[in-house]
Amino acid sequence: MRCLIIHNPASGPSSDEIYAFTHALAQGGDEVVMRFIGDGMEPEDAVADVREFDRVVVSGGDGTVSNVLDQMRGCGVPTLVFPSGTACLFFNNIGNAPEAAALAKACRAGRTVKVDMGELFWLDENGNEKRHGFIIIAGSGFDAEIMMKAAPTKNDIGEIAYFLSALATPNPTVAHFTIEHDGIVEELDGICCMAGNTSVIQNDINLFPNYASAEMLGNPTYYDHVRQFADTVSPAIISYDHYHFIKGEPMESVDMGSRRENQIYEAAFRKVERPGFFDNIEDVRRVSAETDTPFMVIVLVVEHGPYRNLTEAEIRWEVFQSLVYGARRLSYFTYWTPGVDTEEGDDMWHWRNGMISKTGEQTPHYHMVARINRDLSVLGDTLMGRESRAVFHLGQVPDGKVTYWSGAFRDVMSMQAEAVTAGFFDGGYVLLANKDYENPSPVTFTVTPGRRVMHMDKATGLWVVTHEQDGAYTLTLAPGDGELVRID
Repeated sequence: MRCLIIHNPASGPSSDEIYAFTHALAQGGDEVVMRFIGDGMEPEDAVADVREFDRVVVSGGDGTVSNVLDQMRGCGVPTLVFPSGTACLFFNNIGNAPEAAALAKACRAGRTVKVDMGELFWLDENGNEKRHGFIIIAGSGFDAEIMMKAAPTKNDIGEIAYFLSALATPNPTVAHFTIEHDGIVEELDGICCMAGNTSVIQNDINLFPNYASAEMLGNPTYYDHVRQFADTVSPAIISYDHYHFIKGEPMESVDMGSRRENQIYEAAFRKVERPGFFDNIEDVRRVSAETDTPFMVIVLVVEHGPYRNLTEAEIRWEVFQSLVYGARRLSYFTYWTPGVDTEEGDDMWHWRNGMISKTGEQTPHYHMVARINRDLSVLGDTLMGRESRAVFHLGQVPDGKVTYWSGAFRDVMSMQAEAVTAGFFDGGYVLLANKDYENPSPVTFTVTPGRRVMHMDKATGLWVVTHEQDGAYTLTLAPGDGELVRID
């Protein structure tokens, strides 16, 4: 195999890892040609003879990757992206293993997928048309400003440079955008405009949330969108979020800067819970099972905009409903409270009560999450190795495509509750979650004769026999909380 490696040595903190990759290829007898982008060599020069090679490896950050791939568009040579930059968003969305030896093996295998490329056209100050291709995200306004401010420090401090850059602009400028897509022209006011060819950015944030319309998704349903993403990108993990709890009391009218944000904010006048949590997580779970791709859930902690200051029971509700559905990872949004207080008041999202305050102190939410994580650490060793097989709703059943408990499943012959979700896992394990975040909810079981019900004590990690009377087992779930059950 003849391989061309195009490397940007100034790309980021992992720049030197490319040499371990090169060594792994050379040890296997492959011919390697390495070119360095920088002074004296532009991307177009580095790829001038690209069709003479069997493989191309692009090593650098997202800017390097985008620029080189733009110059290579349509060449047909299998190309591997090596993560040498700060964020490496394109690489992370693809989902390859980051180790040099694993990437060398993948390079030899040559398994590929086709990837679209976006193009931007604009007129400069002299009226001349300009063009630029992009493979990841093209952004203007606030997004562009964040990128520019982060550029001087990102190589030294990594991804936190983008976060600090965002904090340095607490009141971004609201601009008017005219957007034409699919023959439709939209006039919108907002702080930025982004065109994305990938969905997940830093901190596993999904830019294409579940409340987007079919037109916005480019697919008839949210399931179709997630399935297309999984099939096209083959990610290592699917990231999902749905912030369920919003304020119930009317608030002052505030222009949030975009139509989507206004819609979310205005919903706070009508509901205390956003619809769609279970409907959408059903879709994510389905795609996860069909593609053998684990999924994670981002749990809301910080109060902002229409989202209320959550109680511990409400945070537990988010956590345990996610785990019932088989989520393998959790992330809390956010650890540090975003935003900066100004003389005119806080920024437009009114960020409050993250786990760490804006001045660096631990908030009550810090201790709430610490208690929840302590419970999860007890349950995690058992749950993490178990595959989710089924999810049922008992009592209150939300709108959407959920499955109602209507009979026996495996060794559970009957189950009764007013507001409970039950997730069945391999090995006879059942995770129960209380859908009522204000009141306790008892669950009553009957099981196959000769079997018994045990539950894990979250305080000790020990299995204890669940209360039994006349052949029926009863377990009471605290508001929003979950319990792990085992059928012996």
